[in-house]
Parts: sequence; structure tokens; C-alpha cells
Amino acid sequence: MHSIDDYVDRALTKKRFKSDRQLSTALGLSLAAVGSWRTRRAIPSEESMVKLAEFAGMDAEIALLELGWWRSVSRNEHAAATTYQKLIQHHSHMAA
Repeated sequence: MHSIDDYVDRALTKKRFKSDRQLSTALGLSLAAVGSWRTRRAIPSEESMVKLAEFAGMDAEIALLELGWWRSVSRNEHAAATTYQKLIQHHSHMAA
């Protein structure tokens, strides 16, 4: 599974952005929003996650599943986290 940093870093590389500020501007967000993802104080909205995955050249469906997993983990929702983990693995194998 990927971390939010994986998505952000790949988006920076793929889009040739020089900074999180350029990424945040392209996403229509504040620099603080991207910064809060990096420090794990917040996670992206579904809409931002899809755009971020597209910028990173990554599968948007897996990105949304990973977003659900991150939320479940942060809320200590073990059953949901386990289910998201299975869905991610299943979808990843199907996409390969």
C-alpha cells in the first residue's frame, strides 16, 4: 500500500513541480492543506485524492480505497481497515 507521501512525491515528480506549493496551487488548495497531509494532521478529500492520483499517474480507484483505509486506521475501525486492505490487494492484483 502507498502512503500520502508516495502520492504527493510522485505527483511532484510526474508533473515536474518544484514544491508542495506548486502542487497545492494545481490542486486548488492551500499549501497548509498539503502540509497537513504530510504531517498526518489531515487526509485529502475524495475529490483531492482522485486529482492527486491522476497527477501522480496512479490508479484513482486504488487511491480512493487507500484513502478509506487511512481513514479507518485513524479512527481505529479495525474491521473496516481490514476490509479496505483486502479490497486494495484484490484490486491491485486485478489491475496487474
